[in-house]
Amino acid sequence: NNFMGKIDKVLLFVLATVIGVIIFKVVTKNLVASVFIALLISTTVTIILIHVINRRKNKKVITVTEMENEFALLGSGQIEYLTSTIPEKFSPIKKDNGFIYDKDGNKVYVACNYKFSTTSFDDVAKFYRQAKEYGVSQVYVCGKQPTRNVILFASELDVLFRFLPSKKLHAYLLNQNKLPTKRKVIRPRRKLSLKNNISSIFNKKRAKHFAISGLVLGITAIFTPFTVYYVVFCSICLILSIICLLTKT
Repeated sequence: NNFMGKIDKVLLFVLATVIGVIIFKVVTKNLVASVFIALLISTTVTIILIHVINRRKNKKVITVTEMENEFALLGSGQIEYLTSTIPEKFSPIKKDNGFIYDKDGNKVYVACNYKFSTTSFDDVAKFYRQAKEYGVSQVYVCGKQPTRNVILFASELDVLFRFLPSKKLHAYLLNQNKLPTKRKVIRPRRKLSLKNNISSIFNKKRAKHFAISGLVLGITAIFTPFTVYYVVFCSICLILSIICLLTKT
């Protein structure tokens, strides 16, 4: 459904662009110009719509990254949480680092491994030993995606390892309406100070950047017909550079 939705959006963009080309072709009498204008307008409208839609989205729904952090904060509590999301028909059985459920007559071990670092070699080795102990042949690891070396190491073992992307788990929990609640973060309000904002902009470290920009603009003014334009902005950059040098910070 998600893939088909993306296809629909692409087709809608193409259709809008084609209609725009037809309209502007009548006005401009130039095919190249009409294609350029239609693409420009279609892209602009698309970006504006995406921005508006994203702002209207429910901000209370936890994001993938926030979900990962929430499970990492839960620690061993994530095992209980994720076990409760599995339907009873799969007969989930809680274990030390995850749970086991029946999939088409085969036992699958789901290792709950959310933490603030990626799945490591030690994690894979631990889950491998547990899989052997529980007598299962498949291990699904729920956690931050491991590095390529860890994936290659797991693929060489005689137990099938699958690393479940957090995005898929997020989609599953969202469909089940079992996503963790978003944690409220209370941040102290910072008083706005015009003096501090100006001092952060004009500091001595930025003097060289303004000076280099002014130098480049000054050299460019020699080789371009828009001499006045480049000289004006060259002067502005040099003035800003001097202001930065005169500041105390």
